[in-house]
Amino acid sequence: MLELPPGVFQQAVSVLETIASKTAIASKTEDRMMHAQREKAQRDYLWAFEAARLLS
Repeated sequence: MLELPPGVFQQAVSVLETIASKTAIASKTEDRMMHAQREKAQRDYLWAFEAARLLS
């Protein structure tokens, strides 16, 4: 059985937790940006639709 020197396992866990945390934050940021883009597209569409309705 392989035994690791003291602290090595905890250091590896810490590195993995940091990577997982950064990935989760990046994913949330990307999701938020995509949501904002969809909302803007919907507002733009509704604005154009209303403008066309008023001009006709």
